[in-house]
Amino acid sequence: MPIIKRPLVWYLIIWATLLVVWTSPSYVSCEKEQPEKSYTEHEKEVPPGFIGLVGGVFSIEINCTGMFVDANANGIIAIFTIVLAVSTILLWRTTLCTVRLSERAFSDLERPYIYLSGVTNLNGSRIEPSLADYPGVSYIVANFGKTPAIIREARIGLITTNGEPKIPVPVDREHFLLTSSIIAAGEKRIIREYLPEYIEAEPASDAPFVLVPILRESQHLFLYVIIEYDGPFIKSRKTSACWRWSDGEGVFVQYGGEQYNYVT
Repeated sequence: MPIIKRPLVWYLIIWATLLVVWTSPSYVSCEKEQPEKSYTEHEKEVPPGFIGLVGGVFSIEINCTGMFVDANANGIIAIFTIVLAVSTILLWRTTLCTVRLSERAFSDLERPYIYLSGVTNLNGSRIEPSLADYPGVSYIVANFGKTPAIIREARIGLITTNGEPKIPVPVDREHFLLTSSIIAAGEKRIIREYLPEYIEAEPASDAPFVLVPILRESQHLFLYVIIEYDGPFIKSRKTSACWRWSDGEGVFVQYGGEQYNYVT
């Protein structure tokens, strides 16, 4: 809850307080009694003329306010205590909010950011030319943050489906992303995923070193990658990306919106 800062609100609070004082029974009865005795008593205390008149009026206000305070001392102390307690709580919450915002800003600045990009076509090995005989696809995993990323889990799959792709199962501990799970700041890794045996492929007519998946009617091939990682100051962040094979273009193109492609 933010602390009240607008002067208009404070003015309204002050006027509301004065209204409570001026309409209280003790203050009203004091004002009725004061004129009967004040015009004789106050003439002795203040000089005559306009200054005396103003002084007399203020003297009445001060006396009646004092009587209001005497008559409602316990209530005023209780209200003041409540206001002090509320102000302390508001100050504490504001301080806590400021600390959290500072921590969040620091963690957002000094944290790893994993991004996925650079997907090749099938059989386009970027790691070693000799691996071109094994049908697969390569992509880049990069840390564009300022601190290292520690991979906790990777869900990666080349999936065939007639509808939307499902979240892939976690890879085993022998996967390159988990056997070497720390990605340094600024580091880029080329990862290759091999085509499952149940998915057949054939050479493209215009590029013999490029494969084209053999899919049934209305079937699609997806590359779906979800990486969960930690950092020195953060826990459990995720990067997700999804690509679909395009027969017309002969390459993988990014698929879906924020449901499949996001960085947390």
